[in-house]
Amino acid sequence: MRTLVVLCWALSLASAAAAQERVHPAPRTRIETSASEPFARSRVHGNVMVGVAAPDFELTSSTGSDVALSRLRGDWLLLRFADDRQELAGQAGMKAELDRMGVRLIAICGDKPQTLRAFVQRLSLPFDILSDATGEVSAMYGFYDPSTLGAQPGIVIVDRRGVVRMALQGGAPDDQVIELTRFTMASVQPQP
Repeated sequence: MRTLVVLCWALSLASAAAAQERVHPAPRTRIETSASEPFARSRVHGNVMVGVAAPDFELTSSTGSDVALSRLRGDWLLLRFADDRQELAGQAGMKAELDRMGVRLIAICGDKPQTLRAFVQRLSLPFDILSDATGEVSAMYGFYDPSTLGAQPGIVIVDRRGVVRMALQGGAPDDQVIELTRFTMASVQPQP
């Protein structure tokens, strides 16, 4: 019976992966499980590649609404992954500059939505923060550290069509992020 359950589970994963590839190809991910706990601690590991469609996700924001990456197509996006919400406290100035450039700041943190709501309200931040409490989205994008069981900082720039144009693991000062974004946008847009 146990073998039948494992076989059905494996077939359903293969079927779901095949269906996803038909809809929109995404970077390959792998699921790791230990032999003693085949279902208990499944972990998705992945990374994003420049020139490939950004993996879609849906997360709850600090306002309580659900935000899906696919619904943001048509805008340039800067996905800012943070391992600690305090890293996002000083992003107001960067957001203003990104707005002038026509880029939406999408901040992503591992805290729960209600914690992020209180944080955003307390600091009067001019942007929402998406909650990746399980770390699954951070892992999909390659910003998850299994040794600490937590997210790592990272930046991903996504163009209007949903294609990854730049990915950077680790943090960077705001002025450098803005310059990287300008450079990325200029290198993708056709020159007159």
